[in-house]
Amino acid sequence: MADLDEIQRIYDIVDENADGMVSVDEMHGYHQANEEKDESEDLLEAFRSFDQNKDGTYISSDELQNVLSTMGLIAQRQDSQTCEEMICRFDSDCNGVWISSELKNMMSP
Repeated sequence: MADLDEIQRIYDIVDENADGMVSVDEMHGYHQANEEKDESEDLLEAFRSFDQNKDGTYISSDELQNVLSTMGLIAQRQDSQTCEEMICRFDSDCNGVWISSELKNMMSP
């Protein structure tokens, strides 16, 4: 189980320009830079970082918002719509959550 320090460490690595936001391009760049790492290990690590309720089945916009808020990257009440939009962009089955394959698509070039 990843703790807040581990999530922050991963986030700092991915946030290449240190602007406090991780863009899709930065996620893609991180993924490409670590191709020699086992892809399933990367995906599982990312999924676990955002799976706050540890159900192992999906990442909701609430979970995404909670992690980003805990890290101080968004205001808890201000950006629920932003997180919903982030989820929606890669939510291929339109159920409002990311499953591991959708997270993988988000991280893929």
